[in-house]
Amino acid sequence: MLENIDRAQLVKWVAYYLIIGGILGICFGGLAGAIGLGTGVMFEAPELNEMSDGLAVVNARVAAIRTLIFVAGIASIILGPVMIAVSVGLLQKRSWARMGTVIVVAVNLIVLLLLSFGGSGLLEILLAVIDAVIIYLFLTDPRIKTELGAA
Repeated sequence: MLENIDRAQLVKWVAYYLIIGGILGICFGGLAGAIGLGTGVMFEAPELNEMSDGLAVVNARVAAIRTLIFVAGIASIILGPVMIAVSVGLLQKRSWARMGTVIVVAVNLIVLLLLSFGGSGLLEILLAVIDAVIIYLFLTDPRIKTELGAA
């Protein structure tokens, strides 16, 4: 299926994917971090734990989801500039950019999996599949290794 795709073009597509992901990670990571902190202020109410066991369970679940959203937001803020830096390396065909891509995309995949514990949507699943394919291709495809000078 991918035999006919030019590897230079594929590397450019991955670089653009990383640029877009990096920009969105910076923008929405801060928003997710704020939401993670904000829901803790809005919904975490210790007095609910005394009212009933059901409300205590709901309160604990909200706290867990809030923590996941906060951690994913902070990770996205940190990962965003790194994704952009690696994409610049890909566009300049630096040899380090291949393994940089694998590492950055793997960390992004872990963040997506963390978010899926809070209830995943179709977008998270699609991005996880794209990330897995990128990791596989950048680790195993000899033409990508040759394209980036890491044979």
